[in-house]
Amino acid sequence: MQISSVVDKNNLYIRFAGELDQSVAGTAKNKLEAIFDKKTYRNVVFDMSKLSFMDSTGIGIILSRYKKLRQQSIPVYITAPNPQIDKIIRVSGLYTIMPLI
Repeated sequence: MQISSVVDKNNLYIRFAGELDQSVAGTAKNKLEAIFDKKTYRNVVFDMSKLSFMDSTGIGIILSRYKKLRQQSIPVYITAPNPQIDKIIRVSGLYTIMPLI
């Protein structure tokens, strides 16, 4: 699992690569905390284009980050999931709170 971030015009883009599951949960949470501790952003976009697998733990990680950002009134979006990840996100209902762009 790799997590990288890019800021463009005060929008934060977070790219997930590899597998987001229970085996990397602790590392993923710590990496996301480090990214978000630096600054407040206008929007956050989770780029799923390089994510090959995600289980319920991965959904939980994304959902917990969404809840923290919502408290700060920062919109969160999802972009570029592959068909397998898209299906997981649709079934979980995440698109109802984090629109696909």
